[in-house]
Amino acid sequence: NRQIVSGIRKALRYIADPAFVLTEQPLRTMTMQELLRAMNEQIRSGVDGLIIRAENTPEVRAAIEQAVQQGVTVITYSGRLCYVGQDLVRAGAIAAGVMARLIRPPEHVLIVSGNLRMESHKGRVDGFCRRLFELGFSEDAYQVIETNEMPDLTSELVAQSLVSDSRLHAVYMANQPLSGCIS
Repeated sequence: NRQIVSGIRKALRYIADPAFVLTEQPLRTMTMQELLRAMNEQIRSGVDGLIIRAENTPEVRAAIEQAVQQGVTVITYSGRLCYVGQDLVRAGAIAAGVMARLIRPPEHVLIVSGNLRMESHKGRVDGFCRRLFELGFSEDAYQVIETNEMPDLTSELVAQSLVSDSRLHAVYMANQPLSGCIS
């Protein structure tokens, strides 16, 4: 998120139009309820647009549609009105290709994802799993855990996976590199 906000700030400096004002509203948690509350608060305050990191759920899609109907432009990280980013499935597939050079069947991979309801996380995981399967790994050669990008939860779940699977030889982080996974 810091990188996204930094990029937006750079773009605003480049545009150099005082009509564009960036107001940040950090969320304490990554819950859908808090996101919806923050969106409603910003819309009530009269913003012209929202840039949000959103889960792809019916509730979020409905809130986005309602905002658009009220004349608010909405850009998400998951590709609604505008998507700027990588080909997520391809990125996951490339990572699987690299991983397959480092391990061999019957070794296992732990896939660490933040939240599979986020298109960015799901796309990378889907591409990784599909390509790993194409490269001869069985469907039981990987386990996916969701950590909501919380370092303590990540550390706990990764530690549990390392203890429970003696064939685990690699970790693919389909989200930001978290200290919890590294530790």
